[in-house]
Amino acid sequence: FHAKQGDDGASLEAYQKALTSAPGSAAVLFHKAAAEARTLDFDAAIADLTKARQLKTDDQLSVRIEKELGRLLVRNRQTPQALEVWNGLLAENPDDQDLCEDVIELHIDEGLYKEAAELSAALIGRTKDKYLAVTRRLRLGDIRYRAGSRAKALETYAAALDDVGHDTWIEREILAQIVKTT
Repeated sequence: FHAKQGDDGASLEAYQKALTSAPGSAAVLFHKAAAEARTLDFDAAIADLTKARQLKTDDQLSVRIEKELGRLLVRNRQTPQALEVWNGLLAENPDDQDLCEDVIELHIDEGLYKEAAELSAALIGRTKDKYLAVTRRLRLGDIRYRAGSRAKALETYAAALDDVGHDTWIEREILAQIVKTT
């Protein structure tokens, strides 16, 4: 309730009380860490997420904990540790392409364009669906463009053109991206 109302101080007190009655609750630690992050207490949030990841929890919460831990480590200028967390998460779930896309977006959100491009290229290599591969290739072009690598972005868009039909909406989209980039 307090977190939804934006009262992080009161929510932190409530989470602390909840931890006295349920000290082994990864969910409480996760939500407490979120409140701590909103108050910019990254060290405490990281400590709580580190504790939460050691506790037994369901897979969905475990993934959320790892994603958030990586995000806070980047914000706390601990980028190598964040990348280690995210790479470990991907290693534990090698076939989860949606998770891989989520981690790519986390990289982009935190300005880690080189790492996002590498991960995106690897994902494209594993993509069997031709349409999905083209859309992911477009995303890779966007990442490279945002990273300031116009030439590589143009190469990526041009490579995507080879995989689409003529006079299709996707061809028009790719051409629009090329025009925007030049």
